[in-house]
Amino acid sequence: MKQLKSLGLIILFLAVVLVLLVVRLLDKDLFKQEAEQAIKQSTAGQNLITSAELKNTGDFLFVNLSTDAADPGSFENSVPIAFKHILDAENQKLFKESKSKIVLYSEDNSEATKAWVILSQMGFENVFLLQTEENGDVLKYKFQPDTKTGLE
Repeated sequence: MKQLKSLGLIILFLAVVLVLLVVRLLDKDLFKQEAEQAIKQSTAGQNLITSAELKNTGDFLFVNLSTDAADPGSFENSVPIAFKHILDAENQKLFKESKSKIVLYSEDNSEATKAWVILSQMGFENVFLLQTEENGDVLKYKFQPDTKTGLE
């Protein structure tokens, strides 16, 4: 009788694990893109849209991710979406139905970058970051070593 009871507990445990596994596999919010692919796109600059590309290429949907998203921004096709609402159902629907390239921008570049990572990992391929400066990674100051301290 004890063996039957312990066997029932084991079967119950395995059934719970199986149900949790099925729920996890059916989760629609799992990331669809490998992290290495997002890193390659980011380091190669494939996720950036420059002002020259904005002038030369087609239709864009601009998404203003600023915390004060009441201001739609300076772009004609601009949609204000606060960063904390980027995963809301109506915004996900907007991104899925958009036929144009989605350009993310914000006062804080880290917010736009985080939103790009999230959306690209969720499988959106037409999402880009607005590059405001042509050489954004170039240092803008001359390196001057500290001459007050001497070698010890």
